[in-house]
Amino acid sequence: MAETFHDVLIDYINWRGDLSFQMDPFNEVDNVVLSELVYLDLSKILKPMLKKGPRVRDIYEEIEKKNCYQLLTATGGNEDFIRAAASSNRFGTIRVTNYKDVFEADRMQFAAAHFELSSQTSYIAFRGTDNSIIGWREDFMSSFMHMPGQQMAVDYVKETMTRDRDYYIGGHSKGGNLAIYAAASLSTAMRRHVLRVFDNDGPGFCADIYNMDKIIAIDPILTKIIPEYDVIGQIFRRPLRDVRIVRSSYSGLLQHDLVSWRVKGPKFLEAETLDPAAKVINDTFDEWIRNADFESRQKFVKDLFDSFQVGGAVTLDELKLSNMTDIIKSLIGSSEETKELIHNLQKVYFQTVTKHASQAIENFAEEKLAMLESYRDEKKKRKEKEAPDTDVSEQP
Repeated sequence: MAETFHDVLIDYINWRGDLSFQMDPFNEVDNVVLSELVYLDLSKILKPMLKKGPRVRDIYEEIEKKNCYQLLTATGGNEDFIRAAASSNRFGTIRVTNYKDVFEADRMQFAAAHFELSSQTSYIAFRGTDNSIIGWREDFMSSFMHMPGQQMAVDYVKETMTRDRDYYIGGHSKGGNLAIYAAASLSTAMRRHVLRVFDNDGPGFCADIYNMDKIIAIDPILTKIIPEYDVIGQIFRRPLRDVRIVRSSYSGLLQHDLVSWRVKGPKFLEAETLDPAAKVINDTFDEWIRNADFESRQKFVKDLFDSFQVGGAVTLDELKLSNMTDIIKSLIGSSEETKELIHNLQKVYFQTVTKHASQAIENFAEEKLAMLESYRDEKKKRKEKEAPDTDVSEQP
């Protein structure tokens, strides 16, 4: 029987959407669908922290009535994806509860919700980094301090989880980081109610800041899913038991977008290794951050994002090309630590590129040499096989 490919998430929904979770159990692809759904801006639809909320299908009908569709991903989102999920039996009948959405322009961006899969099971989804500048600032802040959203994630699970249900906890990008942080904070008794934690291409944790023992403790129930060209999910990476590398229909950094992840049946279409070009970027960041102390990191993040907001921009969409001159001027006038870090980043990048290029040339040479040796051996064997047999005893 031929393998069935569903390409990207929307095709999976169209294929699997008629089956309830009772008919076909929750899987890793469902986790990503819900991690994408939590990007929906429901602030005009739902009252915060409702214990009994509407179905996804009803929510989408309200969105259409009020014409207030907005998917708060960094790339803007895909309305066809949301429409497909809402019209399916699998996702459209899910009830959304405990919706919380907090945005403080100078401090943090946070959103989360429960998706009720059955009367006994829920998926707690944390929204990832949207296109707000403060959201991306928070991600960079994790290199020198705990993010404000992390404590809010802890408070959220402690307030909303109950002992009469079991839970999946997950999220995309920063949401994956929040999912791990929140799950790691739970008491031993409440952690027994966590079926699995899904980190969908989220950044890791700086070992100099976080209590890694608590984070490592949930490794047995943690699944990390990353695309081939992975940069975000490699930040402060550490070895994990269950890591899936998935193929994407996009290229480069755009592979971070969940809707591009390719699906085969109820699972993702996996790749064996990361893209070599992504490895160059990851090695560059590792080396650069290793040589930067906390104070330098803090000043760099402040100077960089302050420069983004010079023209009053709040979102990445508002960073126009016309602002670039002001941004560059702001960075030029920034602290000496920031200037040095920018210079070091350039230097480390070129050193890393040279290192990877040299390794690639060396690997290529070794491969060609091995092929040449194999060819010589094969040629020698053919000669020996073609040579006429001569029996010395029969010689006159």
